[in-house]
Amino acid sequence: MKYNVLFDVPDYLKDDYEKIDLDLESFNGKVNWILPILATFMIDETGETAFKSKLHVSP
Repeated sequence: MKYNVLFDVPDYLKDDYEKIDLDLESFNGKVNWILPILATFMIDETGETAFKSKLHVSP
């Protein structure tokens, strides 16, 4: 099962990433700039999310 917990990289970060030769568009093979987010989910037997936790980073 995939939940696709993703972060859309904002425009102001794209320039910084490109300066260090990090091209997520080419890496991902898509026309969007996305990164996975570290997250933990516990799904109960009915498919409902019983617990979720994700890494929170303050800019």
